[in-house]
Amino acid sequence: MFENGSSAFDGLLDSAACSGNLEAVKFLLDKGCKPTTQTSYVAADRGHLNVLQYLVANKCPYDWRICYGAGRGHMNVLRWLVESGIDLDYRAFQFASASATAGLEVLEFLLANKCPLSPECCACAASA
Repeated sequence: MFENGSSAFDGLLDSAACSGNLEAVKFLLDKGCKPTTQTSYVAADRGHLNVLQYLVANKCPYDWRICYGAGRGHMNVLRWLVESGIDLDYRAFQFASASATAGLEVLEFLLANKCPLSPECCACAASA
C-alpha cells in the first residue's frame, strides 16, 4: 500500500505524530511510511513524548526544531531531551524560552541543567 514512495500517504505519518496517536505512528512506520524531520518536530511541538521517543528510537530524523517545540512549555519533552543526551541546539531553546508560551519554568530548567543561554534570552523569558 505504501510502496514506491506513494505521495498519497506523505502526510499521514506527520498527522498521526501531531495528534499523538502512537498506534497509528507504529502502523504507518511498519507499512513503510518514511518519517522526516517534520514528523519528529510535530510530536515535540505538541508535547507527545511517547510518540517522540518511539520515533527517535526507530531512527526518525530530527533537527533543531524538536528543541524549539520542546521549549514551548512541554516540560516532559524538554526533560527527556536534556536527560537522554540527544545532541541539542540550544539556540532553539533560547528562542523558545523567550516566548510567552514557555516562560520562567523552561528558563529555570535550562539554567539548572547548565544549558547555555544568552542574556537576551534570559531577559525575554523573565519578562514573559
